[in-house]
Amino acid sequence: MDEKYCPLCRSQLNSTISGKNDIFLVDCPSCKTFSLTLEAHEYWIERLSDDDRMRLSLIIRARNVQGLPHLTILSEWPVGDIGEMTTATVDDLLSRWPSTSTERIERMLLNLKYLSPRLGQTIHYKKSDRPLFFARDDNEFGYVLTFLRDEGLVQFTTGPNLNGGAFTIKPKGWEAILRAESKNRTVVSKNGFVAMSFSDELIDAYELGIKPAIVNAGYIPIRIDMVQHNENIVDEILIGIRESRFLVAEMTDQKRGVYFEAGFAKGLDLQVIFTCRRDEMEKAHFDIRQFNHVIWETTEELKGKLENRIKVTII
Repeated sequence: MDEKYCPLCRSQLNSTISGKNDIFLVDCPSCKTFSLTLEAHEYWIERLSDDDRMRLSLIIRARNVQGLPHLTILSEWPVGDIGEMTTATVDDLLSRWPSTSTERIERMLLNLKYLSPRLGQTIHYKKSDRPLFFARDDNEFGYVLTFLRDEGLVQFTTGPNLNGGAFTIKPKGWEAILRAESKNRTVVSKNGFVAMSFSDELIDAYELGIKPAIVNAGYIPIRIDMVQHNENIVDEILIGIRESRFLVAEMTDQKRGVYFEAGFAKGLDLQVIFTCRRDEMEKAHFDIRQFNHVIWETTEELKGKLENRIKVTII
């Protein structure tokens, strides 16, 4: 591993890479700070295309500007307790890349919101801030800056220039940010919907595992049998899912309703986190085996793994 250059964007680092116990800290002017294991570097990142490495760079920088926990990149999900460390695999991070140009623009606008917490505040940017604009190279960066100006979303006080400049977000820009927030439930809602069997056998799995994991990650757990209502239960389930930021699908017991609720959430483009007790995984339908499950044996393991997965993937 080159100690002077970022393994993702190849920028010269603010300081040389330092490591302990095969986990290396990277302090990059573009990506900002993150860690990765030696195995993740050798078996994943070194084999990625330049385009995928740049995607990782943009995703990690977006996490930093949003104030999310320090991230350690792994080659695969660990077995057992991971302590307080927030981790993600390369595949999980790449799955967070915006799937359309429209989504990239919306995510960029939301990044600008974090840079300008007050109306009228001047945003100063440097070339190393390119990841915040979801621009993979200078051509895309120039296009995005011109787009922001020509669409009347920002007012440049200096620039636009690839090497740096300053601008303020105009009223039209704030309107676009509000539209992006209302369209993107993952920004607005603090609810985490839980789909699972209500059997007595899984009470501890919810109370000691799923519920505290969601709360510790900063969200509100919603389980429909615990919500007071006078309406049709199916309608309440669908409304609850629509109003949530993500869904946890606990597949133990293999209930048809959980499959339905997970599929409905997927259709809404919500993040679905699949969990399952280890002895039940072989019973899972082949349609969901392709998804990366949080596999657990104890409620403590469920709590730790699920909390970490939420912190990493719900951005």
